Amino acid sequence: MKKLGVYLFLAVGVFILPFFIAIQHRWKQPAQAIKNLEFIATENLLNALSNYITNRPPLYPLLLWFTSRLSIQPLLVNSLLFSFLIVTVYLFLKKESLTNPTLAALALLVCSPFYWHIYHVKAEMMFTLLSFLSLVTLYYYLHTKKLIFIVLLSFFVGTTSITRYFGIFWLFPLVTTVILSVKTKRLHLVIFNLIVIAISSPWFIYVKTKTGYWTGVDRFSPRKFEQFTSFDNNLWFTLKTLALDLLSPSSFAHLRKLLKEQMTLYELIGIGVIVVLLGLLTYFLLINLNNIHKLEILSILFFLSYLAVVIFLWSIGNVDPVNSRFLLPSYPFLIVSLFGIYNYLSDKKRYLLNLLLIIYLNNNIVFLLRYSLENLYIPTLK
Repeated sequence: MKKLGVYLFLAVGVFILPFFIAIQHRWKQPAQAIKNLEFIATENLLNALSNYITNRPPLYPLLLWFTSRLSIQPLLVNSLLFSFLIVTVYLFLKKESLTNPTLAALALLVCSPFYWHIYHVKAEMMFTLLSFLSLVTLYYYLHTKKLIFIVLLSFFVGTTSITRYFGIFWLFPLVTTVILSVKTKRLHLVIFNLIVIAISSPWFIYVKTKTGYWTGVDRFSPRKFEQFTSFDNNLWFTLKTLALDLLSPSSFAHLRKLLKEQMTLYELIGIGVIVVLLGLLTYFLLINLNNIHKLEILSILFFLSYLAVVIFLWSIGNVDPVNSRFLLPSYPFLIVSLFGIYNYLSDKKRYLLNLLLIIYLNNNIVFLLRYSLENLYIPTLK
């Protein structure tokens, strides 16, 4: 009976809290979100696709188009995607006997930046879920070498690539490299590449034919924020984003906040903590590269490679400066990495991670409660 109460509590938290907090927002939808709303408002699907912008892949608006025909609104779709992500993390870690999977799921549930991106009708929630499912299926493939997992992995990597273009530049080469680094059948690698290409290439060929660019737009043309997208700025914004998103009790790393040069002492300390954490994760990865099949090592690889590719691509392209939206999909990898490393530490050394977890949970819960109460809105059913 006690367990049933705990499960009911978790169910309420996982499936209701994301939606409830997300509806408290009063911000306007960004331009990309408006394009997605226009897509689902178009009755004819072929017309919606032909009129859709080419600088974004179509899978997320396609999902919204179909769910809207079932009277499921975008905000609820994003909330459910986030909920599925939390459940996946919990079940995956529980099956692999990782230390305290419930606490890991809670850490993801209270990660405050997710609630801003649930509200925005953009592809971040879908991309994050598909990226994490790619990690899960790659992990099981490395342990079993079964064809079913290479097929599932191919599907998730392919769909990730047509959810956000970033997937084809980060996830596809990363997974290919990992598969090449272990003893596996060459046929499996061929199957992986063929399925990914079959899923993603139609859209890439379409936008190349239509615009002359593989990703639908010239990614190197001058942009409004060009002065902020140098390598050193992107590195600094990455550190700043991680500190604000994960350790700040008063703000997340939206662009206006990041562009302000003045920072509080607490935020500077947070950046210092992040630098130390990234250094420790990098060291832990380097000394365990031969154990890439282990969950915590694979998670660290996903997390650090994500950050590295973001900083590199954002420094040579014309993307907006690094901010919360762009780093959001990496946070589940970080959470799984830290809970995985916890198993390696002695009781005496665990207190540092315990302290970091307490600060993280406290700051994010305080932030979510304060924001929700300040902007309290309870919808009425008509």
